[in-house]
Amino acid sequence: GGVHARVVSAVAQVGLVALPPEGQRAATAISGHPQPQAIALNGTAVFTVTATGEGPLVYQWQRNGSDLADGGHYSGTATATLTVSNAGGSDAGSYRCVVTGGCGPAISNAAALTVGAPGDLDGDGDVDLDDFGLLQACMDATTIRPADPRCADANLDKDPFGAVTQADLAIFRKCLTGAEKPADPACAN
Repeated sequence: GGVHARVVSAVAQVGLVALPPEGQRAATAISGHPQPQAIALNGTAVFTVTATGEGPLVYQWQRNGSDLADGGHYSGTATATLTVSNAGGSDAGSYRCVVTGGCGPAISNAAALTVGAPGDLDGDGDVDLDDFGLLQACMDATTIRPADPRCADANLDKDPFGAVTQADLAIFRKCLTGAEKPADPACAN
C-alpha cells in the first residue's frame, strides 16, 4: 500500500473594518471654549473646554502658548478642566487647550486670566464697596467654610479651613482703595 498524503488548506477569514473616506470622518472640534476670568490674588480659576472627535481625545493646556504640567498652581493640565489655584501675578496670561483626536488637533480660543490684588473680589481692578459686599456675604463668625465657591477668593488670609472671618476683614481694610482707584497687589504685605 501506498501512503496517501492529504493536504488540508485552512480557510482564513479576514474581517475588514470599513472606514469612511477621510473627508467624512469627524474632525476634532472645540464645541465649548474656555472663558476669560478675573480673580483675586491667591484666588482660584477653573477653565474648561468641550471637544468632539474620533477616538480618545488627548488634552494639553497651555499658558501663553507653552505647555503646562500638573504641579505648583496647576492641576488638570491633561484633562478637559484646568484648575489654577492660589494664583499669583505670574499666573496671569492667556490660557488655551490643544485637543488631539484621531483626525488631528484642534485649538481652543484663548481665555485671559487676570489676577488682581487681595480684596479685588470682583476682578475689576479696584477694591471698593462692591468687593466689600461680596466679602460680607461670605463672612462667618465660626471656622466653617462658606458653601458658595466664590467665597474661596474672600479667604484673604488663606486659612486652611477656608472660613472668612475678622482676619480677612482686616486684610481687606488694608487693601481698600475705593471705586476706580487701582488696587495694590502688595497691599496685604
